[in-house]
Amino acid sequence: MLLSPEMMMHNGPPPSGVLDQRWIWRLLLATFGLLFTLQVVTADAAGALLTALLLGFGCIMVYDGMREMAKYALVYAMLCSLNCFFELLPLVTDLDGRVTRSTHLAEPIMRENGVRETTYTLTTKVTPFFEDSLGLVYNLTSLGMLLSPLCMAVGAYLAFSAHSETQQLIASAYGDDWGMPRSVTTGSSEFHTPDFHSPYHSPNQSHRDIEALRSGGHRGGGVPSPSPFRFTGQSYKLPATED
Repeated sequence: MLLSPEMMMHNGPPPSGVLDQRWIWRLLLATFGLLFTLQVVTADAAGALLTALLLGFGCIMVYDGMREMAKYALVYAMLCSLNCFFELLPLVTDLDGRVTRSTHLAEPIMRENGVRETTYTLTTKVTPFFEDSLGLVYNLTSLGMLLSPLCMAVGAYLAFSAHSETQQLIASAYGDDWGMPRSVTTGSSEFHTPDFHSPYHSPNQSHRDIEALRSGGHRGGGVPSPSPFRFTGQSYKLPATED
């Protein structure tokens, strides 16, 4: 049976394991804010836009007791993982020294036959990853290159962990075959999963049971209705009555 997204979506506070990591999430968001500031100062427009996107998503996920964590955790983990991979590629090549290239145009020369000759000079310079003599912006750029993949890796780990915890919570509350709750308890009454395999259980009844579970485990008046069952006793024919 295919389950609708509304049935499998966990609404409400996340598991306790995710709540215990709330301080790490807040520290991550603060670090993303620092990274965004560095990228704005160093004129890294693409990096600043991406960091702002992840920072906004993170704030939505942490806000209001982390109620939106289950909705965005998997997407957030995938975004952080992809960006971490692409941020690590230039970092690995620049750890031994950042390479800067500059092109200089020499004065054009006119030959005797009327041919104009233009010379371009390409200069390649390898500088240390951090160098005081190259100025503040250069060193802030290097710091941002180190900080960005670190934030992405931590964000991917936290989001994957939150998604895994939420899926385990859903799996423990939902049945194996139909994805319906094994039992929903409200007060002193308990509503058990109806028997969908029973021949007396119609499709319309199934929809009513699903709506009852979504509304808190009761059908209408507040008293749970028992699942229909097959009569197994001995049958009797009632005698005819005279008017």
